[in-house]
Amino acid sequence: VNGNGFCANEVVQIDFGTSPTITTITSSVNGTFSATFLVDTQTPGTKVITAIDTEGNLATTTFILLPPTFLKIVPSSNLIAKNQEFDLDVMIDDVRNLKGAEVHLSFDPNLLEVLQLTDGTFASGGFVIKGSSSGKIDYTVILLSGSATGSGLLCSAKLKGKNAGTTSIRFEFDQIHNRMTMLADNQNQMIPFNKEESLVYVADALSVFPENQAISAGNTQNYSAFAICAVGSVNVTGSATFTATGGGSFTTNIFEAHYMGTWTIQAEFL
Repeated sequence: VNGNGFCANEVVQIDFGTSPTITTITSSVNGTFSATFLVDTQTPGTKVITAIDTEGNLATTTFILLPPTFLKIVPSSNLIAKNQEFDLDVMIDDVRNLKGAEVHLSFDPNLLEVLQLTDGTFASGGFVIKGSSSGKIDYTVILLSGSATGSGLLCSAKLKGKNAGTTSIRFEFDQIHNRMTMLADNQNQMIPFNKEESLVYVADALSVFPENQAISAGNTQNYSAFAICAVGSVNVTGSATFTATGGGSFTTNIFEAHYMGTWTIQAEFL
């Protein structure tokens, strides 16, 4: 921010929006100044910049504070069962004049595998390079004309749980191996952004509910199957196969009792 018409060699206080005295600067012998400051966290919108010296000379101007750009992996957390497929989206929020995006993701290849990688609807129609390998996803889009402003889906992937455990899915910023996640504008300048990453839990056990249920011959009982891990459970009833060691028969997850006795109910999720 630059100013003139102030007293010579005086301290000038700079206020920005809701932050009084975000910085100070000493004016020149001609009563001018040039100050630089880092904008702190404030709500987006029009902000007033006020400069005032020790003699009360004051000037104001306005500054539009834009919302920050975000790259997000959605969902931010997910609990799945072994062999269960799920969708993962890379979203971009509040970007301006996007010309190109390069996204590199990594995760534990022992726990997850990529089945499919597809283009998003944001920055569509551009030149796309995409691929995946063990524990990695790579997606680049470059607009051949114009630029994109706003928010939307950059790309999506379908993954599958392989083994029980917990893995983060994170953006990579590895210059040495040319795996730098970055955004560029139509002036070929890097666009700063914040990131939100993901955590995936692959369940390590399966539980059938209810347990130790007593029913009469000719009656029915609904059963549910839950994939269990250290942080919770996920209902996988619709994808589970239920069997009994005897005493009746299953129709999907509904057991009809035929004979007296003690029988074991089992569920398998593949």
